[in-house]
Amino acid sequence: MSDNPTLPLFDARRRRFALQSVALGGGVLLVGAARAAGTETAPVPNQTSGPVQQDGLDPRLTMHALDTWHGTPAAGMRVDVFRIEDGQAKHIETVKLAASGRSEPPLLIGDAYRAGTYELLLHVDEYFAARKAELPQPLFLSKIPLRFRVTDVTQRIHLPVLFGPGATTTTAVAETRRHTMAAGITTHVLDVSLGKPAAGMQIELFDMSIQPPMLIARTRANRDGRTDAPILPAAQARAGDFELRFWVADYFRTPDVFADVVPVRFTVADAAQHYHVPLLCSPWSFGTYRGS
Repeated sequence: MSDNPTLPLFDARRRRFALQSVALGGGVLLVGAARAAGTETAPVPNQTSGPVQQDGLDPRLTMHALDTWHGTPAAGMRVDVFRIEDGQAKHIETVKLAASGRSEPPLLIGDAYRAGTYELLLHVDEYFAARKAELPQPLFLSKIPLRFRVTDVTQRIHLPVLFGPGATTTTAVAETRRHTMAAGITTHVLDVSLGKPAAGMQIELFDMSIQPPMLIARTRANRDGRTDAPILPAAQARAGDFELRFWVADYFRTPDVFADVVPVRFTVADAAQHYHVPLLCSPWSFGTYRGS
């Protein structure tokens, strides 16, 4: 496989949407053979995941990834597993998912399954390139980090992940609207457990095009759940890879919180456009999308 495969042109008639989404929460994948037959399928979320605790098995951490673009398991996708210690990511292992899209063997089991904060990094760009998917370049979501906490090592935790490069929804931003908005990056945080803005949550923005990543801004959400000014103003707008980090666990301060510092990594392909990246969160789930 070439490092820089040439992909066919993106068909804008099928995917004229600005909305891109990632959602962590319980979900059901409904896909069929319609796309394979050349017809549209019903809209599906771009990515969903949520912890499922299952009794009757030895404690372990497992995952199952489903590709909503093709309607198949994400066979062969590379996943890096990290343990977060003192704010630093320590690489534990790299796995490739089985034909079923599952982690076989478990990601963590036995003595390796310990309480703490972990992060999975899903290499979706490599996966879609290997499948020669007809997608716009660069992908808005090229690598998806999922950070979470294991608090009870007597339970089995299973992470189902539904992902895709974009979402076919009716809440897409029209082409004309995108050109009338100021460039830069903004965000908005909503506490879905209480149905209100997540006022006071700490938010950070990093430039991931630089190694090590460079902190651009650190702020807190105001009473509306927004930042008082764009977290990346129009005057500083530039193309590249960025990551917003939302300090969800510090905001909720509950002992059983599943979400930790939630990272949302994305690509700004056109610095002249506005990128709005909201977060919907509770102590047990979180989700994001490209909004307006």
